[in-house]
Amino acid sequence: MIIDWLIYGIFVWGVVALINAMAFKQQPANRPTAWVLTIVIFFINLVAMTVLQHLRYQVISQDLGLQIRPKGAVDIIGAFTFSFMFFALLRKKPNRPALLKEEIQRPMPAAASASVPTPVVSPTSMAPAAALSKGPALVEALTTVPAEEFWSDALAEFDSASRRSGLWARSFAEAQGNETLAKANYLRYRASELEHENQEQLAECAREAAQLTKLGELALLSESERAYALLPKGICPNCTAIVPLSSETCSKCTAMFGMGSKWHLKPADES
Repeated sequence: MIIDWLIYGIFVWGVVALINAMAFKQQPANRPTAWVLTIVIFFINLVAMTVLQHLRYQVISQDLGLQIRPKGAVDIIGAFTFSFMFFALLRKKPNRPALLKEEIQRPMPAAASASVPTPVVSPTSMAPAAALSKGPALVEALTTVPAEEFWSDALAEFDSASRRSGLWARSFAEAQGNETLAKANYLRYRASELEHENQEQLAECAREAAQLTKLGELALLSESERAYALLPKGICPNCTAIVPLSSETCSKCTAMFGMGSKWHLKPADES
């Protein structure tokens, strides 16, 4: 029986190698296809192992001069063993958890928070490649990987009721119906977009801080100095001095502005 199993095992291995080389060389078999093939192979193994078992007992009976019969009418154990071997050797796609881990390749925190992330400066980050609701300004190529906290927030959003249906539809279409790849695409797009939004918030805070600083500096000036500082300014085209737009002559080079003069002030921004 051991010799029969060894020979049949080599035969099954050869069949699997042939199927992998001919049918699944370019594209691995999906899970339903692998299970259907395994079920078919199980019934083939059941018939083959049963026939081999009866032939082996028939040879033993002739050698002993006694009629010996196997305990079972069919060899279910042998059929199950070689069917499992077939399924294990068949080239097939990994299951969803393994595929998702391979796609993301970044560790996720144990508990993901759905709250707004604390602003974190990431100087190497850039805008996301797929921002569906932010306009053309955000549609740029992805060149860096977002920080880990943005992946965490993207995963929390995906698992909640606030998942964006438009972005999910695009991710699903790009994955050609593969839900695992679609989820990975959604997480990648959303994490990049969250980081970009965080950068915009930081930039807005910086602008507000600059305005407050300027107001603070103006408060330290005298009334006449403050009035002058608030006047719209221009650049003298002759000496590039900064003068009020209402000036008729430059206070530095005495160039004349206005009608009949070759010099005209260019608006400037001192900030």
